[in-house]
Amino acid sequence: MFGGGAEKFFPEKFQELDEIMKLQGLVVNTENIAKLVFADDKDIAYKAAKLSDDWEGAVYLFEPESEEVESIEIDKNELLNSKRVMFHYSQNNCFLRNCQLLENAHKLKGIPTAIVQGRYDLVCPFETAWKLSQALPNAEFKIINAGGHSSNDAATSSALVDFTDRFANL
Repeated sequence: MFGGGAEKFFPEKFQELDEIMKLQGLVVNTENIAKLVFADDKDIAYKAAKLSDDWEGAVYLFEPESEEVESIEIDKNELLNSKRVMFHYSQNNCFLRNCQLLENAHKLKGIPTAIVQGRYDLVCPFETAWKLSQALPNAEFKIINAGGHSSNDAATSSALVDFTDRFANL
């Protein structure tokens, strides 16, 4: 997500992140941002968490919110804790071995499954959902052509609610 290609779509947002990282003598990558988010200096940790959050806000949505939309003020500790959890999972590969989900997909046979994937997801590439859909041939695979990574994209949200409602009635 950081330095993996999304900066080509949002160079102005990436530049903000890059400038702060350079001041710390670091290049932009997930490991270095995590170092700052986990820093003992709370000011540095919060700034890194805020920049990470701003970057994610840009790349998660298919249609980023307009500049006129006021951002919601979030408690500094809440933001910092949230980012620390996110980076903890990221640093530990979400506690999965590489390809573990694909290799064990057969164990989900018979369990109603839906895969909802934004075509323009810059965080989890479309290819990963495609491979999972191939490993789970009985899963319903919903491609959101006007969707990114966020469940807040209108079409993605609608699909997730539809599947949830259907599964609630099983």
